[in-house]
Amino acid sequence: MVDRTTRLWVAGILAGLALVGAVAFLLLGPGRFNPSPPSLSGNPLEALPGRIAYVDDDECILIVDAATAAERELYCPLDHVQALTFVDAGTLAFLAWRGSPNPHWMALDIATGNTTDLGTYPDPGWNYDPTLAGRVFVAEDGEVFVEEDGMRRSIYDASFPEYRQPQPIALSPDGKWLMAFYSPPRGDSQQLWVIALDGSAARTVTRHANWDHRTATWWVDGHGTSPTLDHPPLPAAR
Repeated sequence: MVDRTTRLWVAGILAGLALVGAVAFLLLGPGRFNPSPPSLSGNPLEALPGRIAYVDDDECILIVDAATAAERELYCPLDHVQALTFVDAGTLAFLAWRGSPNPHWMALDIATGNTTDLGTYPDPGWNYDPTLAGRVFVAEDGEVFVEEDGMRRSIYDASFPEYRQPQPIALSPDGKWLMAFYSPPRGDSQQLWVIALDGSAARTVTRHANWDHRTATWWVDGHGTSPTLDHPPLPAAR
């Protein structure tokens, strides 16, 4: 038979666990210091078009089928990677730094994972999607909104930690989605998000992105790619 002292001891332990859980919920629960949308891999969106390629925090290049969330690793170079972009539906290109003053342009065959060195070129720069200008904004508190015809409309809102607003990168090639990066606190890996411009849906594509080297790109058949590079010396489309 359990005596009164034991019952009180067990009750104290349970109360302590409940308190820890409550504090964790307040700090890390939905909408507070955890503003990330649901994971795309666990919550696929059939309406999400095309394919998204990105570089992860191990400098590996991965590609995601947007609608099914199927992901695969394409290439894991031993180089720093920059300026990842689709050339066409079957080819990616990127800049790989190999210890020389100028990087090498590399073409990557998506089907085979084979690469072709296209030679050294100066950094062509990065052209942020011009359709973002004057249309998509992020408030100081992290709210993402669009402004059209003088009207402001929220498309994503959560309680963000201070100075941790998402960073819009580009619209999808069909102009219906926003691609953005988010850097969580405590030194966690960067995240890549997609947000519908009508505010109907948002997903976290990956929690292991690497935007330090400007590396995420979106392809939609019939619309091409975004973001784009300024005057890129890329191989001709197939």
